[in-house]
Amino acid sequence: MSGSSDLGDAPLPKFSSLPPRLAATVTLTVTTAMLVVALVTGCTSDTPSLVGANLAETAIDTVLAPLTIEQLADFGVLAVSDPAVPLDETEVLYFGNSDTEQSSILVNYDFSSLDHPDSAYLLPFLTIDNISSAEIRLYKLTWYSNDRDGQAPPDGDVLKPYPGVGKIIDVHELMAPFDTLSYPGAEPEYNPAFISTYVEIPDTNDILAIDCAVAPVVAWLDSRGEVGVILREDSRSDPGVIGFASKEMVHGGSTLPLLNANTTLGAALRVELIEKPAQWVGRDYAIFGPAADISTWHQLQPAYTDPADGIMVRTHLRSYPMLRFDLDALPQHVRINRANLVVVNDTSRSEGHRTVLTASELRPEFAPPGETTVFLRDLEPEIYFLFGNGSWQPEHLTEHELNFNVTSSVQRFINSVYEGDRGFLIAAGEYFFPGYNSNPDPDFWFTKWIFHGTAAAPELRPRLEISYTRLDELTDPEGTQ
Repeated sequence: MSGSSDLGDAPLPKFSSLPPRLAATVTLTVTTAMLVVALVTGCTSDTPSLVGANLAETAIDTVLAPLTIEQLADFGVLAVSDPAVPLDETEVLYFGNSDTEQSSILVNYDFSSLDHPDSAYLLPFLTIDNISSAEIRLYKLTWYSNDRDGQAPPDGDVLKPYPGVGKIIDVHELMAPFDTLSYPGAEPEYNPAFISTYVEIPDTNDILAIDCAVAPVVAWLDSRGEVGVILREDSRSDPGVIGFASKEMVHGGSTLPLLNANTTLGAALRVELIEKPAQWVGRDYAIFGPAADISTWHQLQPAYTDPADGIMVRTHLRSYPMLRFDLDALPQHVRINRANLVVVNDTSRSEGHRTVLTASELRPEFAPPGETTVFLRDLEPEIYFLFGNGSWQPEHLTEHELNFNVTSSVQRFINSVYEGDRGFLIAAGEYFFPGYNSNPDPDFWFTKWIFHGTAAAPELRPRLEISYTRLDELTDPEGTQ
């Protein structure tokens, strides 16, 4: 070798007086340091040797040992609800029929405000002879528009094709105002007579206006009471479940088309007057916002409780799976270089908007076999956060294999940091996940990830992929002990 290294010409220290394990460790450390210096200083006069491009193949690969675990020791599903945000207070109303879901929209209107003295001036104008039209207006989230809010590229390589959804909506009066605590649940009883009037072509605009017969609307106004209606999908509609703004919408600026600041969100009843009060300047409509609105979700795909069938992660109506692998196959005295929880997305069954996904440690006793209902606030103290990702899309055409970095968790197992067993909970971006609190919250988008189950082909199954290094290979590479 030409030149001298930064180590100088001093002789190497002798380790004969050291314990065998420490002597081997120090020898390896000094030797490694000399190799690093040689690489940095560039010994161009040397002939090709093991120091260089082939180092990883001759040394590193012999130390890193791979292990793949496919067998699930435990599997459970958590149906998570948030009492602070019940279904009737979520920001989106979901509507439509698909192969696996069906949801109608229920609305209660309260016309008792017309008895208030401040409304006295308006009453003479709310007659059947002075109302030219009545309609219920819904505001579609732009992601459900024809071009998926512009997210699909022209060549269609990234997202699943989306032709747009045209909806025809039938409106019926409920036999009684609905109870918000009954949903998700079956559609309530309603009068079979139609309040809505038919249209010939499905409405595909971002603002969906449902024409209504004037006479029953006038009867509602005259009742000065609470009236419930149901908005049901007409059989001529395009299939699919789509989202509209509810009266609770606060993320309209990023999810809705450009609207007037005074727009009444939710299923607003709009009545057009022929003769108008003198107080109205540039105004043609009396608008009545909903007192309550909700999605029925009267048909909802159940979560898979047998992992052979698949593994579901769902937002809006939260469903989070817990998977536990038996780590006893790992040898003792190892260092975990990498551990990934791997799941493969089945795009034929997955749907919805991009979501944050996280992986956390969870005691399997908290998510026993089958489905267990828990409150969101009770889940927070049970988890140990590991990993998050906010870029995955359930309808992506090519990026199907998702890897959750759970290295620290497997190392915690090796180090006996906790007692008992731990599984991996796959969840959305809840408020208690540092750096991965999704905005809007997970109750906003209805997104359904379905990963291939344990009965799928080996390359599609959920699995734990681990690479580790034996500590004795690091401290005693010659195997002399």
